[in-house]
Amino acid sequence: MSSYLCLYKLVTAMGFGGYPMKRLLPMLAVVLMGSAAVQAESASFTRANIALHLTHPPAKNTLSYICQNESPNTLNIPCSSYVVDGVIGTPYSMYLVVAGMDPADTSEALGQGILGVTLGILYNGAISTGIDVTSWTSCADLEFPNEWPNSGGGNVLTWVSCTGTVIDPDGVHAVVGAFSVYAYSGDFFRITPNVKLGVPSLAAADCSGAQWEISPARTARVNFENISYLGCNPCIWGTCMDDPVLPVTWGKVKSKYGH
Repeated sequence: MSSYLCLYKLVTAMGFGGYPMKRLLPMLAVVLMGSAAVQAESASFTRANIALHLTHPPAKNTLSYICQNESPNTLNIPCSSYVVDGVIGTPYSMYLVVAGMDPADTSEALGQGILGVTLGILYNGAISTGIDVTSWTSCADLEFPNEWPNSGGGNVLTWVSCTGTVIDPDGVHAVVGAFSVYAYSGDFFRITPNVKLGVPSLAAADCSGAQWEISPARTARVNFENISYLGCNPCIWGTCMDDPVLPVTWGKVKSKYGH
């Protein structure tokens, strides 16, 4: 608990002291993942995926419509049916979902859902070139974005109660939120580690707050008429590591943003 208390003081100093401790503890569990540098030696990797799903904008641009009425969980869409290829000149909602968690797998607690997740995003950040993200709607209880939803930005999102819904046949799915996106020219959008926490962190917290690292191979890539890259759905292919840019991505991001 001492680590939590230190982080609690930090969060209070950041202006979040008005939140009850029960709301802060899940967030602190996720922040602890990113701030405890190089837990990699003892990290546990989950078989969960971070998936993306393109769909038409909701009938109403409200929190309830985006996160409830028209979310892929409400519509009972398994992640293996998610759309990862879009076209230029068309507005989309792009859902971000932690998916494919096996409720019968007792070797990891993510089968019951998640309390938090930390991740980053990458796409062409130039205005009116490639993809533009025009808005972001969080479906979590709390979020702590850093340059999000800009390309290279990171976010930590948490829930007060464990969240997740079984969507057969692909296991437990937790809807994190949705981006409003529009592609002006060929581009791709992918999930990355959160490079804004001191060390890159791509992880989820289970219902007890324990850390589970997520492999970059299990993160989605959405393609918008970019001839160099295909969209990739990890719920179908199992791995999305066929991107030749990936080995140097983090160096490029750090160089661009000075972190």
